[in-house]
Order: sequence, then structure tokens, then C-alpha cells
Amino acid sequence: MSTDLVGSRHFRYVCENGEVVSEPCADYRKEVCVQNEKSLSNSKKIDEAICRVNLWEQCISANSDVIGSLTGIGCGPSCIQKCNSNPDCRLQVTYVDEFFRFATCVPRYPPGLDLSSTSGIGSMAQGYASGIAQSYLSDSIGGSIASGTLSSLGNNGGTDASQVCDLASKTCKVTYVKACFGGGWKCVNNCECQESSFTIQMSNLCSSLGDCGIKSNIAGRVTLGGAFIMKRGSKGHAPPQPFIMLPFHLWIATLQAKIQSGGFFKEQENILELAGQGLSDPFLAITSGALSGVNLMTPNIPEYGGFSAGGAAGGAAAGAAIGSFIPGVGTIIGAVLGAVLGGFFEDILAALFGCGKVKEVKISYNCQPWQRPSGDGRTVISRILERFERDENGLIARLNTKKGCEFCNNDKLKPCTKYRCESLGMRCKLINEGTGQDTCITDSQATGIPIITPWEEVLNKTLFSYQDVSNNGFRVRTAGNDCIEAFTILSFGVKTDVFSQCRWSMDNNITEFDEMMPFLEQNLFTKNHSLISILPSVESIIASETGNSEEFQQAIANPDIYNPILNQIGDLNIHVKCANIDGKTNDQNYRINFCVKPGPDLTPPVVYATTPPENAIVALNATQQEAIFFINEPSECRIDVIKPSSTNMQDAYFNLSNSMSCETDVFAGTLLGFPCNATLPLATGNEIKFYILCRDQPWLGENNSRNFGAKEGGVYEYKLQRSPSELKITSVSPSGVITRGAEPISIELEAITSGGGYNGIASCEFEGRDQNGNTWGDNFPETATSHKYLLSQMRRGNYTVNVKCLDAAGNYAENSTSFNLMLDTQYPSVTRIYYQSGDLTVLTDEDATCAYSNDNNSTTCGYDFETASKMNGNSREHSIVWDVNSTFYIKCADIWGNKPGSCSIIAKPNNVAGVR
Repeated sequence: MSTDLVGSRHFRYVCENGEVVSEPCADYRKEVCVQNEKSLSNSKKIDEAICRVNLWEQCISANSDVIGSLTGIGCGPSCIQKCNSNPDCRLQVTYVDEFFRFATCVPRYPPGLDLSSTSGIGSMAQGYASGIAQSYLSDSIGGSIASGTLSSLGNNGGTDASQVCDLASKTCKVTYVKACFGGGWKCVNNCECQESSFTIQMSNLCSSLGDCGIKSNIAGRVTLGGAFIMKRGSKGHAPPQPFIMLPFHLWIATLQAKIQSGGFFKEQENILELAGQGLSDPFLAITSGALSGVNLMTPNIPEYGGFSAGGAAGGAAAGAAIGSFIPGVGTIIGAVLGAVLGGFFEDILAALFGCGKVKEVKISYNCQPWQRPSGDGRTVISRILERFERDENGLIARLNTKKGCEFCNNDKLKPCTKYRCESLGMRCKLINEGTGQDTCITDSQATGIPIITPWEEVLNKTLFSYQDVSNNGFRVRTAGNDCIEAFTILSFGVKTDVFSQCRWSMDNNITEFDEMMPFLEQNLFTKNHSLISILPSVESIIASETGNSEEFQQAIANPDIYNPILNQIGDLNIHVKCANIDGKTNDQNYRINFCVKPGPDLTPPVVYATTPPENAIVALNATQQEAIFFINEPSECRIDVIKPSSTNMQDAYFNLSNSMSCETDVFAGTLLGFPCNATLPLATGNEIKFYILCRDQPWLGENNSRNFGAKEGGVYEYKLQRSPSELKITSVSPSGVITRGAEPISIELEAITSGGGYNGIASCEFEGRDQNGNTWGDNFPETATSHKYLLSQMRRGNYTVNVKCLDAAGNYAENSTSFNLMLDTQYPSVTRIYYQSGDLTVLTDEDATCAYSNDNNSTTCGYDFETASKMNGNSREHSIVWDVNSTFYIKCADIWGNKPGSCSIIAKPNNVAGVR
């Protein structure tokens, strides 16, 4: 792990006139200070310190290796090769348990991140996570939820910092099996994910990516809000939260003062070659426009009539995106079930039911951008010490060296910068930036303790209402003031009068702000704070703990089991706390109350969302498509390409010949509902149709009480469109011979795409190879039809560049170009000089600029070319008005600045063609 602290930068120290002075490398650790072995003209070698570019981005992008993603090993073979060949990267292995192990390519010198944007204070961003959800749905999800439930949420994009840190957001699946004959639940897989080793290893990975997770700033202040762990599932226990890393990072902060961060690199000219390292390769598993190797994820899934019943790479990616960007979603379900099934009720159910039942517990580590200290960063202890400070040399003064924002101004060798200043606290602000008088001050603008009120705009008022609103909270009920139907997707939230972070808990014993769960906006300071949940039914809770329909019926008929659970979900409370930028929270216990409507389930299941969305475009040559259908409640679903003819829903259901793989455990509820996965066979033609029907309450078995439906109580028709043409890379440039005047050479690589599913709009990458067999490359930055990338560190030689592109439909294309970079070191030659119509004309063998001197007292070309008079024309023809009484001393330079040391030509009246 790097010892670079938040707010730190690398400095190059030199000795000038017997005094040590510092020369800063680029801030945010965009440059690193390295030891360089320099060769002198006498062949001796000396060591010197230099600042060079930090290539940390290429370490992050290397992890986009598809094979590694599919197999779950993280950084796959291509990624490992790129990581090991880049001196700014290193491979970090996480091995918590046999089935939770993976590798990650991380920066050797973790970067600094924009702290004002990660906290939301810079722009006072609102609705960050909600915006992610809405954006994700509109781009990738179809169904009623896309235009209904989330329509009122904010629409602000995320930050690069969040995307970088999210690389360490992972979920470990722990498996429990219920022993028979009165035995308890036994953990059989990934049991170590419930222990501190999970927290420690994942926290180390998180902080290795940059300013992420739990870290210390330059003043030694460690904050705890950048990472948290969630447990979903009623069995086992959660590992300790990341705050256990506090002593370690305090030690790192102490150690850093004694260690100079930096690296070693030989020969400065070799630094030019670093930019060619770290090509990510997301195209390794792309064949015929579709992902191959899906069996790596679900190798034992049977197939039924061309439909795969199992999950797919696309579906898993969709689920992962939702889970990682919106970690709060579904945790309310987990909190409800944890409260209901805890203690006495779980003991009853475990003793009586569930022999041989398998339960999955999900332990999720959420890595987020590092959180700035509240206020000016001073602790309570440091504030007390300030009151007793006597003089600069006193003991208390030496103990109290961290004076909040002023800490940034105290070191003359380390000038204060925006990044350094903001790392110290939420109220720290840099003034006089870029003037040489940069100073970090405390923003003393008054901010009160947050006042919490309901957020009306986020609630679907057609279906729901806020009731009994007071200073202590409110109730969420239906528009008719009734309890909420089970498995209704509900979005709700609170507002604060000042910019705040808000967190929640369903445990009366959890009252500390840092121990509570964040709202969807996570750690951004906003005025709007939202949550989304699906509330379970009594039946689904009992079904999650019983092994079959017979056990379910026994449990449901037992009033000692049924009634206490009914009473608990009839009075559910979420406790809310909000903190302002000074870390001050509301004193009163603010509660949001819910209740679930009891009684039999009489409503049919509904397809709430789909991915890909309806009418999505698939690849021209694709033969199958991975899809997920999100159902509003636990259900079993079937699908076919033939529409059932029967009007009887039960007959129609069984006429659909293919079963989907559906999550029916209540713990599997997500933002979008309960997922059903399928691999769809794609028939020929431009439009491909599928028909879906579901039945709810799978715990009832073959029971006539189950409801059938998918859309408005009937069959759901799902359509896909085939791409009208293949994706093509119509051109890749440059090509042929390219001449430049000096190294390093800069050229612009450009690829043009057309066709495919979206009129040529695609994402592309390139891989180059030089004449020595060395490879390098990167991703083009834009998703467009024109893809440009500046290669700024090239050297002379022959190159071949292969470009690969993929559009959103899955169409794939490849093309290449070859070019030869040459250096022009020859000055231009004069090929002809003549007199015509009063002008002296000079022709050169290449584009050039020519200067002259016609001073009769001068007999040489030793004049300064830059300040000399210029002839007309800057291509290959140059002219000047002829003076028959003068001799013209002419010197020509090409566009690269090559020019002769003497004259290119001397024009005298008696030796110029055409002179009479």
C-alpha cells in the first residue's frame, strides 16, 4: 500500500547556494518524483530526481479485461500482462476465501481526486445516486418502472472519483445449509467473508486506488465515511465495519513523515516510452457480435429448447451496475428481515423447518471517495489544547500542531494548493489561487443543524401519501391512508434546509451517525435525500425460512409464528440522522414509519423492467441475447417465441415451453424488482418477438391461489430489433510516410465508424506495434462515429495499429493502418533562381521560409534568420522585388527549422537567369 496521504503531492528537492529548495511535481499526484540515473557526456552516471507523469489511469483501465470479469478472477491474463509491464502499476491479490479471490491492477502511486466534487460541496450537487439510477434506467432498462416510479428523482451524473473507487466495491456470497434432525444452519462456502480478514483486505484494496475509503490526510486526520459493509441475508454475521482500519492509517500517517515517496527509473529518454503501456482489452471474448464464454459464469445450467435458464454476462453486468452504484437499494428489505427474523422467531423457524435448505448471504464492501473531515478538520482535543497554548515552544503547542485549515500554510517547502487545502476539512477554502500568495482559510459561513422534512416531489402521490408529519418524522401510507401492498416499489425521502449527509437505520441500538447506512445520495452533501424499497409480505418472509410448500403451510398455520411477524411488519420504523458540513446532526429521533398490508395476495405479477429495454437493437449476426426481466414480486416465469392461444391464464402459462431462472427468495429483491434471467434465441428477421407469463407466490407450489400475469394481468410481449447493417471501421489514419522535424513526434490517430445498430456510434480501442515488436495502446475517449487519440510520445520507425470497435448492439468491427515516421534533418535546397517582371524568384525542393540580406557592406549569411527580412511565399516559391544594384544573401529554412549554417544561395546581378 502506498504511503501517499490525501492532500499530498510529490516534490523534487534540490540544493541551491547551500539552501534546500523544493520544486513541486504536478498536484493531485499527476506526476511522481523518481530517482533517475543520468548518463553524462564523459560516460559517467549520476543519480538525480525528476518529476514524470503518473500513468495511474492505465492501471485502472487494465481491469476492463472481459475474461477476468466473466470468470470472477478480476484482472485476467490480458490485464496481468499490461499491469506487469507498466512501471506505475502493480498487481494486488485479494484472497479472503476459496471462492472469493481475485486480482486487481492498482496504481503504484495512487492519484489524488477532486475533493470538492466527491463531497458535493463544490457544486452542491443534488440527487447524485438517484440521477445514476434514472440515467441507468433510461439508457439500459425498459418497462413501466423506467417512466413511472423513478420519474421524480434527480438526474445528476456521477464523478470520475466514484467510478475509480467503485472498482473495489465487491460482493462475497456466503452459503449456509440447514442441517437436518434439529440441527442449525452451517456455513459451507466463503465463511471467511464474515470475518475481519474480509474488511482488512477489501479496505486495503479500496485505499490503494487513490483517495478512496478510509485514509489519513496530510494533517494525520483519518475519516471513516468513505467505505461501509452491508450484509443481506438472515444467517451468519457481518464482518466488522472498515473503522477497524483507523489505527493502521494513523500509523501510516506517522510513518509517512519518515518516508520519502517516489520511485526509480533509468535514463530519462526511456520515460517517453511509458505512455505506450497499459492497453485495456475489452474485446477478447467478442465473436460474431456476441459475448462468448458465458459458460464461465454458469457452467452447469441446462438448456431448454434454445433458451438458457441461467444468468448471462449482460444480465450480471446490469445487476452489478445497479448494486454497485446504488448500494442502499434492497438494504431496507434486509433490515426488515433481520429485525423480523432475529432472535426468538429465527430460533423457532430454524428448529422446526428448513432441513437441507440452502441460504445465500451477501456481504458487500462499498468503496467510495474519501470523505473530508467535518468543519475545519480540527478534533475536539485539538480545540481544547488551543485554549491552553502559551507560546510557540511550549509542550502544548508542540502537541497541538494541527491547527485546522492553517496547517496548509505552515510548510514553506510545500506550498498550499486547492487539493492540499481541501483535504484538511469541509470548511477549508483556498484564496488567492495562482498568485503566489495562495492561502488556506476557514470558511466561517454559519450553517445550522439540519432540519428534516418530507421530500414531497420524490413520492408517487397517485399511490402514496405522507401522513402525521411532525418534527419527529412521518408515516408513509397509500393515498387512501392504508398500509402498503407488499412488493410495491416505493420511492420516498427527506429534505434538509442546509446541505447535509443523511443516513438511516432500522436498529434502535444504532444511534451513531457513522454506523448508519447512507441514503441513495451516499456521502454527497445535498438538500434532497432519497430511498427506494420493496416491502415483503408475511408469507414471503416465512417462505424464505422453510424448505418446501408443506413446511410453509405448517408455519403459516402456526399463530406463534405468523402473528408476531405480522405485527412487526405492521409497524416498521426507519431512524434518520442528517449531518451538516461541521458534522453536527439532528438531536431528535426522526422516524419514518411503514406498515405492510396483511391479507391474501390477489394481484398478478408484473414485469417492471427489462434489460435490454423493449425494442433494443441487437447485433446483425447475433444468434442469442442475454436478458433480465425484473418482476415486482417473487415469481416463476416462462417464455416462448410463440404467443399462447388460450385465454385461460393457467393454460397459457404452461403453453410457454421455456422456464426462466428467477430469484424467488425475498432477499433477492433489488431496485427493479426480482430478476428472471434468460438466454433468448434470436430468429432471423428485423423484428424478434417473445412472450412472457409469470405466476407469483412460488412457496404455494401447485396451488390454484397463485396469480398469473406479466402486463395488465396478461401476457407480456417483448420485442428486439436486429441491426440494419454491420458495423464498419471505414477508415483508420494516418497511413504511409509521415515526416516530422524532431522527436518525440505527435500524430493524431483517427478511426471513422459507420453502420451497425446506431449509425456508426461505437466505442473503440487501439493496439499499436512498432518495428521491434513492442505493443502499446489505449481506449479512444469518445463513444461516437469519429474517434481521435493524440499519440504524443512517438519515435521514428514503422508502426502498425489495429483498431477494434463495438457498438451498443454488440456489433464488432476491426481495421488497421500502417505508417512510417521519419525525421527530416536536411535543410531545403534551392533548385532554381531567376528574374521575371521585376521580381527575383527562388524555388526550393520543399516547403520553406526564406530570409535575405541585401546590405552591400555584408559579405556573409551570418545574420539572424529570425529577425531578418523575409521573402514572399512560404511554400516552394519565394520572391522579392529585385534591386539590380544589390547582392542578395538568401537563407531558407524548412517547416521543421532546418537551415544551412551559411547561405542557401547568393544572388548577384550577373549570375541570375533573366537579368539583362
